Amino acid sequence: SIPVQERETAERKIDNLADKSGKEFDKGWTSEMLDMHKESIDKFEDRLEATEDAELKAYISKTLPVLKKHREQLEALEEKLEQNS
Repeated sequence: SIPVQERETAERKIDNLADKSGKEFDKGWTSEMLDMHKESIDKFEDRLEATEDAELKAYISKTLPVLKKHREQLEALEEKLEQNS
């Protein structure tokens, strides 16, 4: 289950984006996704170091590069949005 606090935080972020449109929405969405990817990467890296479970280590090792690639793409998108402002 998802902790209540995290669900409420996610709902507030969605509500904030719902009030935006156009470039303002694009920038807000990109920023939120970038923050989420950075947070996920940190959690995955911490768990990779802390776990002894081979299956979990394999999953994290497979997933981390994908998350990092997505983060790079979001950073490139964020840069483009800033240049086009």
